[in-house]
Amino acid sequence: MRAFIGLIVLCWFLSGAIAAYAQLPEIEVSELTLPDTWRWGNQTLGVTVTNNSEDIKFVVIKTRLEFIDAPRPSRRETSTSPYLEPGQTVTLRPIINVPGNYGNAVARMMMYDVVDTLDAISAGAQFFDTTFSLAIQMPPSAGDWADRAITLSPRVEQHPYFDDQYTRILLQLVSEGKSEEDVAAITGAQPVHVLASFRRMRRHGYFIRDTVTKSHRLTFPIVSEPQAEQAAQLTDRSAQQLAELIAANFQHYVTLRDSLIQAGVVTADPDNVLGSARILYRPYAIISTLLLWHDLGGRFVSGGGTLMPFENTDICNANNPEYTYAAPEGERYNGHHFYAFLTSGSSYTIEWSDRMPEIRCSGNFPAKPGSRTPARWTKSPTDQPEFYCLDTVVTRPVLDRLAQGTDDVLQAALADLKALVGTDIQPEPSVGHKYYYWNLIASKTLDILTEQNAIGDRGLGYFSMVPLGGQ
Repeated sequence: MRAFIGLIVLCWFLSGAIAAYAQLPEIEVSELTLPDTWRWGNQTLGVTVTNNSEDIKFVVIKTRLEFIDAPRPSRRETSTSPYLEPGQTVTLRPIINVPGNYGNAVARMMMYDVVDTLDAISAGAQFFDTTFSLAIQMPPSAGDWADRAITLSPRVEQHPYFDDQYTRILLQLVSEGKSEEDVAAITGAQPVHVLASFRRMRRHGYFIRDTVTKSHRLTFPIVSEPQAEQAAQLTDRSAQQLAELIAANFQHYVTLRDSLIQAGVVTADPDNVLGSARILYRPYAIISTLLLWHDLGGRFVSGGGTLMPFENTDICNANNPEYTYAAPEGERYNGHHFYAFLTSGSSYTIEWSDRMPEIRCSGNFPAKPGSRTPARWTKSPTDQPEFYCLDTVVTRPVLDRLAQGTDDVLQAALADLKALVGTDIQPEPSVGHKYYYWNLIASKTLDILTEQNAIGDRGLGYFSMVPLGGQ
């Protein structure tokens, strides 16, 4: 009897232990350790976890950090994929990346129990989710520089290498001859972060280091505020002259279009999406994309060659220092057009918008060091362009008529720019200067024509054009 009672107690004890064990989560997080001091760049977290199961567990740890009061969005995300042996307790060291902003940030860390780290992660796989806040104080020495906010050329402005306060200050400091030590002292950045940022800028061609003096200089122009103020005034005049000429030439537009139809060069069907005549019924698209940017922009910026701001790069990485510029922030000092001439084999695509379109980037983005593989980019489903097929037999006579008399305006504008930014060392404006200046002129010209309702409806203000037949 006594043995029987003992057996019952033992069974009860074992069943309780098994039940308690069964109630343990398969992966248990017991401790999260944050850095004692938050700094820019990659920092390490400490996460103590236990694998309570009898299987190897594959884990994905994702972090996301965003400054809530930064002047522009600069979110950073990381992902690591460790694994846990059965019964193992270990402290994992995931990385969290802190962009170079001042102020308050919110960070989030999520952990997932997955079968394969390459599979898409579902919400049901999440077993841990926490948020925490942090702050990085701005030293008084950085205040004046941070107040001199700058805007970069289209798509460079949106690139994660340039979207934080530190990098915007860095560009200004280097343009004024400051050293790495100066940058660290003024911004409060750790020397290792400063050296990493200098290396990255050299690698992408934005900085050049003098091998003798070890000093750095920018490979693209920064337009000063006095220069930008003068540019705003000068381009007002050039844009007004250009708008008057285009409006006067446009009076012959319908007559020329009808003559092309009567000659049998094009059909009279304005609704044939794949036909070459359709664009003739959208003069705003012709004038904005083809006249102002492909033709006149090519003449002004590229000396008559094809204007290719994203040559040898892509829209996402936008790594072409020749077409890069920086200028003081504000609508008065910056044009708002986006233009891209993109080649693929023997064909091309022209993308144009009167504001920055929503573009989604993936793949090799940001570009890995030494890799020339282009990023993958797609347009947002909610921000799609109007599509047109191009035939130079159709568009060339129209463009030549609309451009009559513009040579003098372009030459005068180029002389204005040369007087504004030319120096004894570099008397001719750089391509970056001309690209900056032309965006101001083209934006203002089209704004004037639109306000006067001189060239028809703007439609979506976003166009994608390919040659007829893809050739």
